[in-house]
Amino acid sequence: VYFNGNRPSETQSLYPWLQRAGINAKSVKPRDCAAEMSRLVEVVKERGDEAEDVHPIVVVIDPLDRFRDFRHEDAFNFSLDATQGSMSGGQAMREVLKDGPPANVYCILVCGGAEIMTRWLPRQSQHDVELRVMGQLNASDSSLLIDSPVASELSAATMLLYDEPAGRVSKFRQPDQGDATEVKNWIEQGQSDQ
Repeated sequence: VYFNGNRPSETQSLYPWLQRAGINAKSVKPRDCAAEMSRLVEVVKERGDEAEDVHPIVVVIDPLDRFRDFRHEDAFNFSLDATQGSMSGGQAMREVLKDGPPANVYCILVCGGAEIMTRWLPRQSQHDVELRVMGQLNASDSSLLIDSPVASELSAATMLLYDEPAGRVSKFRQPDQGDATEVKNWIEQGQSDQ
């Protein structure tokens, strides 16, 4: 499920590449995001904690800051138009982040900076984002995200993979985006081998 918040005049969407690569992806615009995330919460609940023999669902929110419905709201909501007992888009996203992996539902959040992550996610939900990939950042953002200023020392072509549960930081060179036709052939080859 590709939550597509990209604006053609600013950033390039990954959705056309996914289609060319033969990846079955559903595109969701910001106006439909809360309903779709609530649907994913229901999928997670149906699958339960030990989902076996179910296809993985990868949820990509690109970029997170375009989805205001997912933003963490204050603990007290005095809105007169809020439906009693309904789950907000932000609550639904946090449920999927927390309970999704055991149900084979995974989230990829695309953030332009550390500030976006801290404004959209409460501290507990930030810990639910266990793997973090980042490029060059200033020392304070790096320290906020991975408890180390090491991301400030990266070159433009180098990135980091931070594995929070293992406490491990791995450097790698930023790869080019794969050719969609080659990826499609690889997927088809894998399906025919099964």
